[in-house]
Amino acid sequence: MRRINRKDKKSQLEMWDELEKIQETFPFTLEGLFLFASLVLEKTIVGSPKLNRTQKDILNFLLNGGKYIGIQASRGFTKTVLAAIFCCFCLIHMPHYRIIVFSQNGKRAKEIAGWVIKIFYALEILEVMQPDTYAGDRSSIEGFDIHWCFRGADKSPSVTCYSIESGAQGARADLILADDIESLQNSRTSQSREWLLEQSLEFESINQYGRIVYLGTPQGVESIYNALPGRGYVMRIWPGRYPTPEQLEYYGDALAPMYRKDIEKNPELQSGGGIDGKMGQPTTPVMYDETILQEKELRQGLAKFMLQFMVHTGMSDRDRYKLKLENLIVANFNSEKAPVMPIWNTDIRSCWQAAPRFGTRPQDKFYFAMQAPYDYREFDLSVMYIDPAGGGSRSQDEMAYGIVKLLGTYVYIYDVDGVSGGYDKEELMKLVTAAKEAKVDIVYIEKNYGNGAHYSMLKPLFDAHYPECRLEELNESGQKELRIIDSLQPLLGQHRLVVSQNAVMKDYNSIQRYPAEVKMTYSCFYQMGHITSDRNSLRHDDRVDALAGAVRQIVSYIDYDQAQAEKERQDADQRRFFEVMANPDGYVHCMMNGGDFSSYVVEQKTGANALSKYF
Repeated sequence: MRRINRKDKKSQLEMWDELEKIQETFPFTLEGLFLFASLVLEKTIVGSPKLNRTQKDILNFLLNGGKYIGIQASRGFTKTVLAAIFCCFCLIHMPHYRIIVFSQNGKRAKEIAGWVIKIFYALEILEVMQPDTYAGDRSSIEGFDIHWCFRGADKSPSVTCYSIESGAQGARADLILADDIESLQNSRTSQSREWLLEQSLEFESINQYGRIVYLGTPQGVESIYNALPGRGYVMRIWPGRYPTPEQLEYYGDALAPMYRKDIEKNPELQSGGGIDGKMGQPTTPVMYDETILQEKELRQGLAKFMLQFMVHTGMSDRDRYKLKLENLIVANFNSEKAPVMPIWNTDIRSCWQAAPRFGTRPQDKFYFAMQAPYDYREFDLSVMYIDPAGGGSRSQDEMAYGIVKLLGTYVYIYDVDGVSGGYDKEELMKLVTAAKEAKVDIVYIEKNYGNGAHYSMLKPLFDAHYPECRLEELNESGQKELRIIDSLQPLLGQHRLVVSQNAVMKDYNSIQRYPAEVKMTYSCFYQMGHITSDRNSLRHDDRVDALAGAVRQIVSYIDYDQAQAEKERQDADQRRFFEVMANPDGYVHCMMNGGDFSSYVVEQKTGANALSKYF
């Protein structure tokens, strides 16, 4: 620490000469940064490790990546230490800089800021820049100043740290380092992620002209880090293993170009690693060789390993998000008939390529039913479920409805949509029209909201315009998210939930009336693919709640085995065929209608229904 008088201009000039020599020793170039980083690692890290190619690539990105950048790297690649080294390097060349470190909590932020301070005290060559506490310079972790001779007069410290939870209103910075501001605890629900995003948006106000650097590991597909590219940030990922061809799609353009060039030169790097040999080989064996990575995978499990060392949320997402769109069967049907027992498959040739995208994960794709000569039969039952919502200018919820149909033990999603909440007659009539067009048998109305008010409003409208339908009220209880998952997961797991292209497209088209930043949250299929068992995991859940309610009611009518039911149908068809062919009039009718004998039977005998025992 240098103690000099503020009026001693000679001593101040001597200190500036010393700083200029340091700047010449470590010029503001990539080579100068590498030299400085090597010196720091040698003096501060046990064993004096050498700077490896991955660490050099991260430093290169820190120096030349741009104004707004994001870094995601495997656990143990010392990205935080490298960021601290870069902060010190910037202060050497720009001692007036104000650096703010943000992290998920105050303790973590102090640890990172402490690294910056440690470097200044560990390197004797930087002694001239240490704060003069007798002159009022700050020297604590909460606030650290470069010597006043270089920094000048400024109320903001050279280096300070904040928790993302506390905020930094009124602070100013030239470089913001946001290290692990997202954690599993503060990003579990949609509300917490929105709050975290709001806090991070404040960075641009604190630092209007300087650089912002994010470092962290995404905790899921809805991570705020995944939203950064849309805000103009350049993201770069350094995983611990070379990604396989299937994993390469997940990383996209964010994968470190150095690793991508390695793969182009030697595609064999994408296989031969891992416990089962199906993963890529280590990208930085000097830090984590094959033995260490296999040990990590064995101890932590594949999902945790993929998240921490591959920076890949796919495995953790598959466990966290129970309802997967890929388990739906896409098959076209109308309001009366549908193919019997469509067969689920995920062959790439069956993928619905032109489908709207409700997520970026492989599990968010739709697949058509396997091509086969299916029989078409009339539905056994059609159910509509209405989830009421309040109206008014402040209400952002919809009055959602879901219409599903039953054929054997397969449930067919015919229509899912939403109308404005409240008691407006025009909006309520849309529900009546939807039920009538779908030829619904029973309409269930949730009683929880309004204590039966919506039922009282809808009953006269249904009686006047669609009296064939029966209305029932019901109460729901328990945590909504668990109720939705418990209703849909069994059918999805057994691949007995069928959806038409029209239903998917109508759901997607109907959300276009909402603002771009929130419209996807109103979609039923987005809600289905992103709901978790955590309370308030979705911003909006009206449509998927209505769909789950309809499914929950209609499956109560399933009490027989599908294969046995189909065999009984086939036997009945065979008996009817022989009856028709034995009748001269039936024989003529069959020949004149291309072999269709069922219509003749229907003309002679009607009223048969697989659920007649319930009505």
